[in-house]
Amino acid sequence: MHATVEPLRVLITGASGFIGLSLIERLLKHGINIRVLTRGDAKVFQDRVEYVQGSLQDRSALERSLEDVQAVYHLANPVGSNWQQYVDEMVNPTALLAQLSASAGVKNFFFASSVDLYDSSRVEARITGDTPADPDIARRNHYARAKHACETHLRQVDRQNDLRVTIFRLGLTIGKGASHAHRGVGHFSSPTVVRLWGAGRHRLPFILVDDAADAMARSLTNPQVAGRTLLLSAPPSLTARDYMKAVAARAHKRVYVWPYAVWLFWAADALKESIKHLLRHPNRRSAHLHDWKCRSHRADYDPTTTMHILDWNPVSDRETLIARGVNPAVDQIINRTVSRG
Repeated sequence: MHATVEPLRVLITGASGFIGLSLIERLLKHGINIRVLTRGDAKVFQDRVEYVQGSLQDRSALERSLEDVQAVYHLANPVGSNWQQYVDEMVNPTALLAQLSASAGVKNFFFASSVDLYDSSRVEARITGDTPADPDIARRNHYARAKHACETHLRQVDRQNDLRVTIFRLGLTIGKGASHAHRGVGHFSSPTVVRLWGAGRHRLPFILVDDAADAMARSLTNPQVAGRTLLLSAPPSLTARDYMKAVAARAHKRVYVWPYAVWLFWAADALKESIKHLLRHPNRRSAHLHDWKCRSHRADYDPTTTMHILDWNPVSDRETLIARGVNPAVDQIINRTVSRG
């Protein structure tokens, strides 16, 4: 008589986000037991998963959520208004969760990072999962710096008590549940008014949410990902102009799109921060042209290594990216507008 093998149990943070929900669907299909840590309404998960009520700052809740867990997907992605808020809500909780995971005997820790960490300002640059973070990360925005700080903590914890860390650097994730007003495309002053990061003619590292979740799910039982950083983006095929043209076509209304010189964004930012420095505002910071140049993602993103390791083929043709990535996001806005009307 063969012994019964218990299914894997994983903990997911940030599970109510659109990436988390897609990941849950895939893991459930493979018979994985799922536990989520949530401080909100757990009804979104229905009866499909086990949940622990609490926050990432709640040590007791973290310890309860890690009991009998073999792997952690840390997808929580808080956005702060100042550096200290990022430290309190992203950096410190990530370090604590990783340390408690190692102590609890968790075997694998998967962290959702971002392509925002790269120096993507140069057209001649080629970026892969093996490309290190921007050497000038100190001159980057709070979000990029916080993600880098999290990665640094995780690499220090890697191999502690047999815990192995895998970092996913996610591209511009689009699809069901995402906002069409993607920050990777440009600055949206309204749902139909956007200033692009530069000319908007270079191809961007988009990735369908379903493909990102698929890569994460494939990583769960793949020993090759241990200790690695994986670039999760499709081979680039859409420019910012292509993306906004698709938004306008799906919305059936005029969308105002302006190519905007990056140095003009920087100049406005520098002026604002100069005033804050004069007033000694507590949230003052330095404005760096390098950071604004990186928002344009002008580099060539190459996910070939990730595709090979995971036997993974993300959608990259323009028509499918638009049909499954852009259109669902626009439809959400249309449906909400209709329901309110």
